[in-house]
Amino acid sequence: MTYLARQFSRYQSMSHHAVSRRAVCLYLVAGFTFHMMGLTGLALGVWFMGTGLGGLGPAILVGLALGLCLMTGGAGLMWRDARQKQVALGSAYNEALDYVERVNGFNVIAADLMWETDVTGHVIHLGGRMMRELAFSHEDMVGRHYLDMIRLSPDQMQRVSRAIQALEGYSGVVTEFEDGDGQRFNFELSARPRFSAKNEIIGYQGVGTNVTARIAAERRTRALAIRDPLTGLANRYAFRKRLDAAFASPQTAHGLTLLAIDLDGFKRVNDTHGHDIGDGLLQHVGKRIQSSLRTQDWCARLGGDEFIVICEALASVDDAEKIASRLIQTLSRPYAVHGIGMTVGASIGVAQVPVHGDNAIDAVKHADLALYDAKDAGRNRYRIYHPGLGASIDRRKRVEERLRQAIECDALTLVYQPIFDLQTGSVSGFEALARWQDEELGTVSPDEFIAIAEAAGLIHPLGEQVMRKACLLAADW
Repeated sequence: MTYLARQFSRYQSMSHHAVSRRAVCLYLVAGFTFHMMGLTGLALGVWFMGTGLGGLGPAILVGLALGLCLMTGGAGLMWRDARQKQVALGSAYNEALDYVERVNGFNVIAADLMWETDVTGHVIHLGGRMMRELAFSHEDMVGRHYLDMIRLSPDQMQRVSRAIQALEGYSGVVTEFEDGDGQRFNFELSARPRFSAKNEIIGYQGVGTNVTARIAAERRTRALAIRDPLTGLANRYAFRKRLDAAFASPQTAHGLTLLAIDLDGFKRVNDTHGHDIGDGLLQHVGKRIQSSLRTQDWCARLGGDEFIVICEALASVDDAEKIASRLIQTLSRPYAVHGIGMTVGASIGVAQVPVHGDNAIDAVKHADLALYDAKDAGRNRYRIYHPGLGASIDRRKRVEERLRQAIECDALTLVYQPIFDLQTGSVSGFEALARWQDEELGTVSPDEFIAIAEAAGLIHPLGEQVMRKACLLAADW
């Protein structure tokens, strides 16, 4: 609208083509005076002729003619000035209509940015409602090359270049734009070529929509899809993508090492201090893991207190052991979360490609098996995968499953071992011992199933069952 107003007001600058109003007024006043004098003289002439003074008649006629000429000249000047203004106004109006015709198809009134370039790509006009918010003036931008004012990705730059070479328009191109104060905006651009009356290209014209808020929201959404919101590390989905990408090439997969990490004692922290403190501890753990890794290593949080590290291009298992040992030392140092001191440990399972598996599924599985072995061995240590771990883990899982069923079905039995008084040699009591004979597994040693019950959270229901049976039997004695 500013552009149209500017064109319609151009007739005001045409004063150098027109006579000033003072000159016109002088012509009219002089013409009117002489004309009135002529009319008066004509009346007197008629009277004088009747009285014998007709000799003054020619002079009066000359005055009358002079007055008519001056009035005619003043009227002509007025008509010429009005005509020049009419032509100027018509020219501005036609130019404005031509501009509207050229931008037809774009929502000019609602555009955040609007521009036109010449055939070389330099800006000849820039406007739009965002101009008030951007820290530069129209004069600062006119004359600059269009592509120097925006940032495009390589793909988008190629797309725009192809459109320009083909003399075609483009739309939906998202760019980053920085104004004079360093503020960054994102605009979605649409443009098309401008043609002359002879159908020759004379430049480009386009509009831009401010999509800064939309782009920021999309970036946050993408970050949430691949980032753990608590620690800022990559999440399980990003880990799978990274692992698949690594195994896509034999060169990148060779020497790749996985370190599966699980905190020891984290449940105790949550139970004692609450989940807010537990979340704070996990944030500290994430930072410590990152600080202990090489630049090319990568870490993700899989959930809860489970983390995993991908180390690429390790020369040997010995290098992996050094990293695992450093991680355990770092994670075992005391923590202070919101003024509360605490200590946790870490168990780590290590698997390396291709020694411990030649595909992503086996590598993850074997790192987990090594982690379970580290926990069984006493926690706060690391273990390297070996083929025998598979059988022992399968046995452990099967024993846990059958033990859970045995507790529910009250299938464990008790044996009683007498307790002797060393001074008198008499029996002073009995010790109740749990025994388990399983139909599928056979006789399971207490050393095996009690350790599994403690790790699986079954020790309390197992102890209650043993106490109940022992008390019932003692009541009958």
